[in-house]
Amino acid sequence: MPNPNRAYGRPGTAVIPANWQEEHAAVIGKTYPDTITIGLPGRAPAFNEQTGQTETQLATPVYAGPAKVTAVPRAPQPTQQADEQIPVRVYEISLPWPTSGITTAHVVHVDASKDAQLTGQVLQISQVERDSLRFSRILLATLDH
Repeated sequence: MPNPNRAYGRPGTAVIPANWQEEHAAVIGKTYPDTITIGLPGRAPAFNEQTGQTETQLATPVYAGPAKVTAVPRAPQPTQQADEQIPVRVYEISLPWPTSGITTAHVVHVDASKDAQLTGQVLQISQVERDSLRFSRILLATLDH
């Protein structure tokens, strides 16, 4: 009979317990400080009279809820547009596990963030991390300045 404590890897015990992913995902899910909406870009950007900002309207969202939006700590990668180099900032977005149905065709609207400069921004998803034994779904997204 396996030892009741968490002595994984010992004879008769699993190296990774069956509920390992769900237990950790539940804990990490309580730490997301931001609120986002993910969906396909919808109508053309519209000016919001209340906020004084131009906002991208999303089609039907595939995800709306808590997240953690973090700037990737490296220099922005510039892109070339019409003889001009536009700085691009990369962000890592952590979503609760399991979250599916998100592709690089989607955009992320930051509804509310601890960083006031991120609130209202629209990020283009550039990569969706797919892996087994994850605690969260990780997206990489870019912000063109």
